[in-house]
Amino acid sequence: YNWRQFFEHQLRWSRTIRDARPWGYLGFGVTFGLWWALLASILSGNDVWPWMLLISIAALRGIVALFVGVRVLKDSSVLKYAFLIPIRDIVAFWIWVAGWFGNRITWRGQKFVLRHGRLVRTG
Repeated sequence: YNWRQFFEHQLRWSRTIRDARPWGYLGFGVTFGLWWALLASILSGNDVWPWMLLISIAALRGIVALFVGVRVLKDSSVLKYAFLIPIRDIVAFWIWVAGWFGNRITWRGQKFVLRHGRLVRTG
């Protein structure tokens, strides 16, 4: 599973959700707390509160991910890759943005276009 396959998989899910439930997909944008806190911190200038919010959200996100991974799923490998959690959250935001543009997806090596809830093979 390489970077390209990961991106194609995530983009396929993103565009499929957008095609099936456009309003829900729009609302999904508010769930990217780490991204919005980072953006607020960058745009805030000298204000302290956005940076505190960013630190709080990053810590909470990490704690929840570690708890679910280790305690609920019983997967200790989560500890080894915990540093990827904020990176994954930032990438997820950009995949969500990319999901708004276009309707082409790749699934199992095949190219498709999403049209009104249907997959139409293109090649």
